Amino acid sequence: TSDSNPQALFMDVYEPAGDGAESRPAVDMAFGGAFVAGERQDLDVLCRSLARKGYVAATIDYRLFDFLLPLASNQMHDVVVKAIGDMKASIRYLRQDAATDNLFRIDTSLIFAGGISAGAITAAHVAHLDAEDDIPGYLANIIENNGGMEGNSSDNYQYSSAVAGLVNYSGALKLSAFIDENDPPQFSVHDEGDGIVVYNKGLVSAGPIVFVYLEGSLAMHNRALEAGVS
Repeated sequence: TSDSNPQALFMDVYEPAGDGAESRPAVDMAFGGAFVAGERQDLDVLCRSLARKGYVAATIDYRLFDFLLPLASNQMHDVVVKAIGDMKASIRYLRQDAATDNLFRIDTSLIFAGGISAGAITAAHVAHLDAEDDIPGYLANIIENNGGMEGNSSDNYQYSSAVAGLVNYSGALKLSAFIDENDPPQFSVHDEGDGIVVYNKGLVSAGPIVFVYLEGSLAMHNRALEAGVS
C-alpha cells in the first residue's frame, strides 16, 4: 500500500523451456525509469535471454512516485525505500513458492537481485543495505516509516529476502559504505559517461527531479574490493 491506497503488485516469470532440472537459479529483476516511470514488461527481452541460459527470471512491479512536481529529496528517498520493500517482498514470494506449490522449481540458495538504472538502485540496496550498516538518521526514519528493513509490501516475513548476488546495470547505492564483508558478490555494467546515474560519486538528477547524492558502480566496486566482496 501507499498512503492508504492499496496497489496490487505483479511479476512476470520466465522459465527455461523444457528443461528437466528440479532446481534452477533465479534472477529477480526491476525496470528503470527514475522511480516515476517504466513497467515490468520493459525487461521482457532481458528475462527471455536469462531463461534461455537456464535461469528462472522474474520482472517485477514496484511502486512509483505519482509525478507531482517539485519532488523533494526526502520524497525521492521514500519512493526508493518503498521499491526496496517491494523487491524484498517479491523475493520472499519466490521462496514461499519453493516451500509450498513449487511452481517455479527455484534453488532458493541461488536467488539474485538485479535491475537497470532505478531498478538496479533498488536491487543494490536489497543486496547491500542491512540493519548493521551505519544508516543516516533521515534514511533510518524513512525505513522505519515503511515497515522497517523488510518493508510492508507483504506479511510473509517467515521467508528470507536475502540474495546470493547483485546483477547491477547502471545502478548505485546511497552510500557505498553499505557494502561490508558479509555481503553477497556483485556484477556491474556501467557507462563511465552515464549522464543520469553517476558512475562514481555525485549528485543525480533525472530531468526535473530534485538532485540526490548517490554512489555508483565504480564506487561500489572499489568499496567491494576493500571489503573483500567478490
